Amino acid sequence: MNTIRFGLRPFFNEALNDFFETRTIDTANVYKPAANISEDDKKYVIELAIPGFTKEEIQISYEKGNLVVQACKEEKVSDADDKKKDKQKENAERVYSCNEFAYKMKYERAFMLPEIVNEEKISAKYNNGILELTLPKHEVKALEAKQIAIE
Repeated sequence: MNTIRFGLRPFFNEALNDFFETRTIDTANVYKPAANISEDDKKYVIELAIPGFTKEEIQISYEKGNLVVQACKEEKVSDADDKKKDKQKENAERVYSCNEFAYKMKYERAFMLPEIVNEEKISAKYNNGILELTLPKHEVKALEAKQIAIE
């Protein structure tokens, strides 16, 4: 079986493992969702924990062996003065003293895929905060042993 390069995450520290992961943007305000990667003879499956988003807020792209998953919500925070002026209208929108949920941030994870992945048949499902990507493998024909004649 071929493995995705960072399937060995438990055995390497984060810095070494990140060397194999592709980067597309500055990571200062971007969260990297946790991933589970599994494999069998016919496919890879990548599960990403991206809670609090709708499927419309998640973008998945594939180009030249790079699979990029992004999720982003628009910030709905107005400045303090606007909140004071619109105090009556705030019944529908909460004013937080503390807001630790990361839903306002951008999530991104990029993977460099092996050539055996059939990019035409990549599929995705999003359910209960888990994005599941199925990456089918190309059918590989077993090479027959060839006898070489000695001259």
